[in-house]
Amino acid sequence: MGGNLLRPDAGTTFNDITSSSADFNFLQGQFGAGSPRFSIGLTSGATSGEIHVYWGTGPAFTDTPAAGWQNTGNLLASPDNRFDTTQFSGGAFYDSGAHSYSTYGTYSVDYVSLDLDAGWAVPGGVQQMDVRNFTVNAAVMPVPEPATMSAVGIVVLGFFHRKRAKAA
Repeated sequence: MGGNLLRPDAGTTFNDITSSSADFNFLQGQFGAGSPRFSIGLTSGATSGEIHVYWGTGPAFTDTPAAGWQNTGNLLASPDNRFDTTQFSGGAFYDSGAHSYSTYGTYSVDYVSLDLDAGWAVPGGVQQMDVRNFTVNAAVMPVPEPATMSAVGIVVLGFFHRKRAKAA
């Protein structure tokens, strides 16, 4: 298990995060149950939670990706309703980027992560992909050689990083 997690500079708001993408090669399984996704941890006062940005084609986001290396493109600029804002008051399961930014744009960004964790929900019970060039704004997160991510049952990449940060 592993994954990449970006912790932006202090004072970074959701409005400051304008792009997020990754190169990936899906090896087994398919997209489903909100995975894979970019998760953006936000805080405003005593309120904290995540906005999830789903990969794939809406409205179901259950694609079976073609073989070979692909790029997600900048999903934060996508005009469709791929933002899950349900962890915040007034949030929606399928929200637009425009509404997400206008409602939560001033919230502080705690982290941005890439999650693959729905092996339990896809045919065959496994999601597996290689990832390289996980990019947030102009920052390319180092992904060694590329990293293989797997979800068998339930695996959350970045989980241990978040758990460790909350315990500190």
